[in-house]
Amino acid sequence: MKKLTIFFIVVLLSLSVFSATVDKALEFMLPAGYTVNPDIYISKDSTFTTENGVVKPVEVSQIVLPEATNPYTKIVSFYLTVNSFKKGKIEVKGSDNLKIYVDGKEKKNKSELALTTGKHRFVISFFAKGDEKKSISIELKDIDGIVSLDYKKYVDHNDYTDFWYPYYFTTDKSGKFVAVVISKRDKKGKRKVETALFLNNDFSHYLSFENCKSPVFSHSGDFLLLLKKKTILKVDLNTLETKEIFKSEKSISKLSLSPDDKIIYFLISDTFKSKKRNFEILEHLYEKTPFYKTENAIFSVSIDGKTLRKVVDPNYIDSFAVDGKKIVYFVSKHIDKYPWAKTVVFEKDLTYLKERKIGEYNIGSENPVGSTIIDGDYVYFTAQKEEYNEKIPANYYDNCLYSLNLKTGEIKPLTKNEKFTTGIDIIYAYQTSNTLQKTGDSIAMITTEEGRGEIYLYNLKNGNLKKIERPENLLTTGFKITSNGIYYLASDFNHYPALYRGEKRLFVFEPESLQKRIVLSPYKYFKFKSKTGYDINNYLIFPANYDANKKYPLIVFYYGGVVPCGNPFHPVFQYLSNNGYFVFLTTPRGAVGKGEKFAAEHCNEWGEKSAADLIEATKWICNQIKSIDKNKLGAYSGSYGGFLANTLAYKTTVFKALVSEYGISNIASYWGGGYWGYLYGMTALHGTYPWNAKDVYVDKSPLYNADKVKTPLLLMHGTADVNVPTIESDQFFTALKVLGKDTVYIRFFNEDHGMKGKFANWIGQENFLVAWFDKYLKGESGYWDYLVEKNRDKIKHTPFKKFFNYTEEKK
Repeated sequence: MKKLTIFFIVVLLSLSVFSATVDKALEFMLPAGYTVNPDIYISKDSTFTTENGVVKPVEVSQIVLPEATNPYTKIVSFYLTVNSFKKGKIEVKGSDNLKIYVDGKEKKNKSELALTTGKHRFVISFFAKGDEKKSISIELKDIDGIVSLDYKKYVDHNDYTDFWYPYYFTTDKSGKFVAVVISKRDKKGKRKVETALFLNNDFSHYLSFENCKSPVFSHSGDFLLLLKKKTILKVDLNTLETKEIFKSEKSISKLSLSPDDKIIYFLISDTFKSKKRNFEILEHLYEKTPFYKTENAIFSVSIDGKTLRKVVDPNYIDSFAVDGKKIVYFVSKHIDKYPWAKTVVFEKDLTYLKERKIGEYNIGSENPVGSTIIDGDYVYFTAQKEEYNEKIPANYYDNCLYSLNLKTGEIKPLTKNEKFTTGIDIIYAYQTSNTLQKTGDSIAMITTEEGRGEIYLYNLKNGNLKKIERPENLLTTGFKITSNGIYYLASDFNHYPALYRGEKRLFVFEPESLQKRIVLSPYKYFKFKSKTGYDINNYLIFPANYDANKKYPLIVFYYGGVVPCGNPFHPVFQYLSNNGYFVFLTTPRGAVGKGEKFAAEHCNEWGEKSAADLIEATKWICNQIKSIDKNKLGAYSGSYGGFLANTLAYKTTVFKALVSEYGISNIASYWGGGYWGYLYGMTALHGTYPWNAKDVYVDKSPLYNADKVKTPLLLMHGTADVNVPTIESDQFFTALKVLGKDTVYIRFFNEDHGMKGKFANWIGQENFLVAWFDKYLKGESGYWDYLVEKNRDKIKHTPFKKFFNYTEEKK
């Protein structure tokens, strides 16, 4: 049996100072219903012994926690750090009236403990009567680690429900009021939404509107519109009185105000409910999509809620804009030949409701038109840089700013030759403001450039571009220009999402308690020139408690498709760091935000270029950082990135373990199987089809190269995935098992693409990810074995007593 050796890493100070330190720690350790007792401390008379002021190692069974002299429940607590997965038992002696909590969950005495890598909090309560002298001792069997009272820790899954995610913000014109939509979770992981309203430039606190989103400030700055489920609310910014304007039976989205603040415009979505049948008939390709039975209509309601009217009949409306006199809206028109849809633009007079068609354009079917602004006789919007053309390879996710002349119907790409793509299109970075904003004689736009969020001003008079300075080194995901300066939402790997005005940080969107207890691992940005002549962007997050004299395994994360990696805050990278890994993010050829040539490299490459870039980048970073163990490298990603993991499994032995999440294995079945494959194929399979490009559909498919796989591969997929159907992992798993390869397949029931619909599945997915890498990169299989044993059905068949009349023979 292992014995826990304890190093108490805090120097013993005077009793009063030491007690205060413990009290502060308890703020983050108490179970629900408990409060901090100022009498709690580790006393000088406990069995911790010191030498030159520092506590010496003692066995856990020797620890005697503070004596209780008060006639009520006492609480003692400490933190235990383990450097790998540990499984054992906890036993507390000295009292029968015990309650034991580990990481906030109650445990029975003498019960099993399973501790993942990192720091864990222990809280033990017991009852002491009157002047009764009582002490308790704690024994952890088969678990070793370091005990301390220091509550500072790195990110683990117990923290995930505490993180906030601001995903949209706006301000009034003056910048006096700011509204931010925040996504939070309760302790069970259930998502909840609120809109935070900051008043009068006071960012010390905010007014919360629960279950509200889609904030829109009036042009006058007198009121705020909010959407609460299917109800439009009006908040008076002078009195803070809230009034219901309109309640709908169907979903509402895209609130917009007329210039005089008298009319609200919005979309109402209607989904046709089919009759229950045992089959369905498909006559058109778009009928494969899960949303083809949903159409939007544009409605308006007066600000007093008394006058409601339908402005535009239901259709596949992508976006719209109003200027008080007219409304311009964009519709996707489905067709049965390439490019499968056209974008049709309509203008409607708001006085007489007279409508006319402006034009029909060869853009937008795969990437619906984004933000829209009316300015006189012109409309400005975002769409792909190149019009659809099967003969000219292009990445149709690479966007730019367009103008549309309402009189002539002419469209013109205005920023086509720029490196950036309009909008935020970065892995794990959610755009938090409108893409386009009108300011004076310019259109301001947020863009993706080199994996960063950059803001540009396009001058409508002379066509000049000007970059706006933003918070340095942070990834900006949203902005708003006001008369009081420019507001931003930004974060990076070791800075939580925060609201800025210029360089000044105004408010951090995380609970104060989380900010106090969590330590975020540092990172560095690297750029190198690849063998092909491109500059490749990379980020390296260091392991928790990094020691330059030690060696650590490396996990590579990438997408490999059209979306680059950046440096937004996301807990998964800190979680991997906490588990003792370097985390390396790189962007191979084919991603947007580095110019059209780089983006177009994605066309028909299917692992040929992106895999080469990944291998080159991984070898390069290993040569730069000597603490990376070159013999312990792993990689993972999802979707096209999952395809790339499947590809790396047979292309190289650089990686000792790989994880493919909802990845593609057979390009042909992906192209025709889900609803998305043939549309994504307009870029990724540009101009090719299964009948004319065997060199792509067969030769580059991992399924047809399964016999060459040499690397242990974990497959994970959601059973409800309609983007990359589950069959992609099903058939690859079958092939690998027939061939005797080292693979495991985990299916998450009722999960769609991304496998994060249910919080428990998100956490489970990351648990298996870390356990797989621990097994093959660290040589530690304990966590993997534990998860498999815990989550596998223990199949046992019992006698059929209810159905048969028989007597079992007694042994």
